[in-house]
Amino acid sequence: MTPDEVGRIDAVLLSHDEHDDNLDHAGRQVLTRVPLVLTTVSGAGRLGGTARRLEFWEEATITAPDGTVVTVTGLPALHGPEGGEAVAGDVVGFLLTAPGHPSVYVSGDNASWNVAE
Repeated sequence: MTPDEVGRIDAVLLSHDEHDDNLDHAGRQVLTRVPLVLTTVSGAGRLGGTARRLEFWEEATITAPDGTVVTVTGLPALHGPEGGEAVAGDVVGFLLTAPGHPSVYVSGDNASWNVAE
């Protein structure tokens, strides 16, 4: 689909911006038309524009077209093996909650989730 075929985009949850499989050149062009991009601290600095940093456990709210307020919480994430952040870059996960709706976890490129913890 082309960006125009996708239609209106209210917000983008971008786990990281450093690899083309998450944000390629075409995606960067799309971001110029999006009112809010929630991403990593370093990614917000690189992207500028409407990109907003979302630190771990920080919350941001987005109001859906129907008036529903969605809370987005930045969740700790690890992009690869512990200690590889200098190579893999930083990453953030997201938890979306809204009254009367099920919660949604968006892990992004997260290798840190461990059921044993």
